[in-house]
Amino acid sequence: MSRSTPLAMFVTKNDELVGVYPGILGGNTLVIAKNVADSVLEITHQCQCCRFYREECPIIQSIIWYMAVHHKKRITGFNWVQEKVTLQLDWHQIPIPSLDMKPVSREDFV
Repeated sequence: MSRSTPLAMFVTKNDELVGVYPGILGGNTLVIAKNVADSVLEITHQCQCCRFYREECPIIQSIIWYMAVHHKKRITGFNWVQEKVTLQLDWHQIPIPSLDMKPVSREDFV
């Protein structure tokens, strides 16, 4: 899996994970991942890459991986909401997890 590296990460008061990524066409782009079911996420993000490739978007792949590491659980699917995300003052900035970390595997649940 190709991972894009975030510039910063935040957590909202509802325990949603927010990533700030370099934009594909310049600038920065934000993406929010929140749990909507046991191991399913809702990803809110708007970029040109998603319109054409959806699951192959490196930003979506990255936020799914970081969400799995942050919550220490396996992610099996996601729903994509194409909306622009804007930075909020009440978000709490967190350290970006190391790329060496691994999300939990199926064996961790046995």
